[in-house]
Amino acid sequence: MIARGRGGRIINIASISGLIANRGIGGRSYETGKAAVIAFTRAVAADWAPHRITVNAIAPGGFMTAPNLRWKSVNPAIIETFKAQVPMGDYGEPEDLAPLAIYLASDASRYMTGAVLVIDGGYTLW
Repeated sequence: MIARGRGGRIINIASISGLIANRGIGGRSYETGKAAVIAFTRAVAADWAPHRITVNAIAPGGFMTAPNLRWKSVNPAIIETFKAQVPMGDYGEPEDLAPLAIYLASDASRYMTGAVLVIDGGYTLW
């Protein structure tokens, strides 16, 4: 994108897990990795802004993606516990992410860079 000289959009996929410590889940590698994505997003946003390249991240909360559907079959109690802690009362569906990604990929977000946009049904409000 820099060599082309026409700017561009980069959208990283982080997670609310990069912003919080998950309750009742052992290990911290996922949280650490997603926190690194957030830090990377902000750092390269600063580096590449002069080149008209925006770098933003989407931080989803609980979504019923394939890994969570598998986890639900192994440990349904933790899935229900998480769901009960979401103010909107449910998990997101993968298609809920598309409008946000489209916005970030469009010229409508041309002046937004280094942002981490949380989409979690209110989970991180507490």
